[in-house]
Amino acid sequence: MDLAHLAHVELLTPKLEESLKFFVNVFGMTESGREGDSVYLRAYDDYERHTLKLTASKLPGMGHMAFRATSPEALERRVAIIEATGLGKGWTDGDLGHGRAPEGPETAGPEPDRAAQRRESAAREGREKLTPDDQRCGAPPD
Repeated sequence: MDLAHLAHVELLTPKLEESLKFFVNVFGMTESGREGDSVYLRAYDDYERHTLKLTASKLPGMGHMAFRATSPEALERRVAIIEATGLGKGWTDGDLGHGRAPEGPETAGPEPDRAAQRRESAAREGREKLTPDDQRCGAPPD
């Protein structure tokens, strides 16, 4: 399998502040960044910088969704398939929290180092050791 998981989704909204309040107050998400007309959100246990991007727009819709590939080689295989369809649009350097990724009907990036992300998350939260939850998610024990 070349795709590891869905990384994030961008939703377009004509009511940015109302949408932000909904995802923060109802779903309990946390704002993790802002850039231009976009707000980035993450859930408590997300190891990505964000899993939801809200962008101000005249009409509601989905801006894009991004998948993580299992490896750089898997990403290259997916890119070759996209390019072969004639639907590829080249590469983008992305935006906040995005690495270099192909533009097209599907977007992918290499799978991140989960163990390192869990350690960074623990450090941000002031924990010296990883919890059992961290270890169940693939991080090696301290």
